[in-house]
Amino acid sequence: MDERAWVRWLLQTSRKWEDIEHIVMETGIAEVDEDHKILAKYAIDLNNAINRIDSDDFGVNNIEEEYKLLKTFQDYAIDHFRREEELIIKHQIDGLEIQQTQHKKILDKVEVTIESFRAGRIMVSLSLKLELLDWIVDHINKIDYSIFSPEHFSSSIESAVGWEDLRIFFRGTGVLSIDQEHTEIIEIFLSFTNSCKMTSPRSEIIIFDQFIESVISHCNHEEEFIEEYKLPNLSTQKKSHKSFIDLILKHRKRIMSDSSIDMVKMKYDIVVWWIRHTSKLDRSSLALENWTEQIFKNTKVLNDISWLIHKTGDDIVDQQHLDVVRIALDLFRYSDEGSTLSDTLQGFCELENAVKKHFVYEEKVLGDSQYQQMEAHKVEHEQILAWLSSIRISIENGSFVFNRGIKIKLLEWWISHTNYIDYKAFSENLPAGGVS
Repeated sequence: MDERAWVRWLLQTSRKWEDIEHIVMETGIAEVDEDHKILAKYAIDLNNAINRIDSDDFGVNNIEEEYKLLKTFQDYAIDHFRREEELIIKHQIDGLEIQQTQHKKILDKVEVTIESFRAGRIMVSLSLKLELLDWIVDHINKIDYSIFSPEHFSSSIESAVGWEDLRIFFRGTGVLSIDQEHTEIIEIFLSFTNSCKMTSPRSEIIIFDQFIESVISHCNHEEEFIEEYKLPNLSTQKKSHKSFIDLILKHRKRIMSDSSIDMVKMKYDIVVWWIRHTSKLDRSSLALENWTEQIFKNTKVLNDISWLIHKTGDDIVDQQHLDVVRIALDLFRYSDEGSTLSDTLQGFCELENAVKKHFVYEEKVLGDSQYQQMEAHKVEHEQILAWLSSIRISIENGSFVFNRGIKIKLLEWWISHTNYIDYKAFSENLPAGGVS
């Protein structure tokens, strides 16, 4: 089977994002990559709904589900394409015309399908099976990956004066202390380059030395963390860290020798290296699922993992995030101690209700702040609630047994949603004061 045929088979048989994430290329632009993941999820959900309609499981509920998914995909695609085109215009990079043409083509296809659906031609939707997902992956890997490469943002990188100017290039690893160090290192380096606009690099060597010290300290911290939790890529990380430290030490030598220094090139080389390292190697090594299992399997009480949960800056949201984890841990502990079916069901209903209450409050706060990705956020909530509902039904039927795997999956899912989806949503939509 050739590679194209294999990819097509993979797309045809995929049932969840994790089935295809390894074939979807990342552009390096955080918000673009996150949008791509959500769009692909919607397309997969739509394929799953079409599969149900195309089988014996054909009913009004499934038809309504497919129509809702089509509209959700359409609404999110419109917002995503607008964000992509605005990025291209803002950063003055090539590719606007080809993007607009491609975006219009797929939106027209979706609109025709929706109109046919409204007209009662339900089976027309079967032609969409694979087509949307195939188009998304092909578009990302061939067009978006090329257009949004960091090299095309050279003018924006060279003119950056603070972290906010570079935020779009960085995606968090999920380890808050390491992500904060990534930010601090860039801020120190930009402080140096900003100062050099007014005077010679040599006269600002103290700031550059602070930058070097921060890099060395961070690399040591990162390697210790990787070693402690037996994470992948330790040897690769050490080699990468050494090459970067060697690079900045060479730059220091040039600065002190008073040789001619191209500050624009030095700034670009260092920033792009840091973007690539943190957004690719660090995210791969430090991904939440790589190390939390070792913590979660032995977790008994909230204090064991409260340090892991990122704060959004909204005190009520942050407390509700912790409350859900506390209730879940209590439930698993009582189950380990041999709780009755009635007690287990009562404890799980408490957990489910706490999650529902939290989602209602969170959606109100984000809605009031005009959060642009509100619909996608609600879909994430609906997926969590659907999973919890299926567990509750299994408990009621006496066919569900809590085990370590379920505990790890629930905690990973909740904390991943909190640390990535919620943290990003609130950091971009809270008033001045931001995320703590």
